[in-house]
Amino acid sequence: MKNFTFHSGNYKPAAQFLFNTYNHVQLQSKDGWKCYYAMDKNKDCVAFVWLHLEKQKASSPLKAPFGSIEFVAGLDAIVLHDFVQYIVNDLKAKGIRELSIKQSPDGYQPGNNAIVNTLLLNLGFSIVNAEAANLILVDTDNYESKLHAWEKRKLKQAKKENFTFEILKSNKLTEVYNFIEACRTEKQYALSMPLKELKKLLATIPGALQLFAIKLNKEYVAACIAIKVSPTILYTFYYDHNPAYKKVSPVVMLIEGIYHYSFQNKIKILDLGTATLQGKPNFNLLAFKQHLGATHNTKFTFQKKLDD
Repeated sequence: MKNFTFHSGNYKPAAQFLFNTYNHVQLQSKDGWKCYYAMDKNKDCVAFVWLHLEKQKASSPLKAPFGSIEFVAGLDAIVLHDFVQYIVNDLKAKGIRELSIKQSPDGYQPGNNAIVNTLLLNLGFSIVNAEAANLILVDTDNYESKLHAWEKRKLKQAKKENFTFEILKSNKLTEVYNFIEACRTEKQYALSMPLKELKKLLATIPGALQLFAIKLNKEYVAACIAIKVSPTILYTFYYDHNPAYKKVSPVVMLIEGIYHYSFQNKIKILDLGTATLQGKPNFNLLAFKQHLGATHNTKFTFQKKLDD
């Protein structure tokens, strides 16, 4: 362990994932952050985590799909173990009484997540929330081969309707957001993130969003706001379709188009998100995402009481 030192303070590490970048944590909150990081003997950062401290609680992330610890490939488990222990001890000394860490879906980086999950449990953390993430591996140009038979039928129906798939520029964000919001409102659902926050994300991190649509002539039939989590991961943050076209399920054609975009742009994982309703699994949505070619992946939130 003499080759590694642990620190906390005003440090801006290079992040693999968008949600762990300095710019994104600043969008979550302008203040309250502390970066914990580990350095090797060459003064290179080998691990880090952003924690938001407020009212005796530390959280990673504050407002994002995930946060947690990023670390370089091949880092010894004992270094990670001692790094987490350092963080816990430092937070205790600061009067923090609770630490929460939300992991990325395990399929993003199976090896890294496996060791972090194991170490957190060994260090007395508990799993307080378990979600089923739905990931499509972009490993062939034949998306249709991944579809369930029923969705293949729906895809053929949609293509008979003269629908067109479009990759939209970012200046269509308001238009796409309003369309998706109207679709959700008709189903009596609300969008969790206001348009102004998405606009702020786009202004702060240009290129963070990618927009897609299915149209009939100039009319929106379905649309998606996707987030570029990393150069190889695309997350379909919001997507929906006009209920008038429910019978042909245009979302299947939408995801097909996004999948081909991903394949052409060397994206390896297409994340369709979790499937929950009021904090509980939405089994119909889980089944639909599986029929779209996704496989289920665990996504854990860990918590530790620091006053034990």
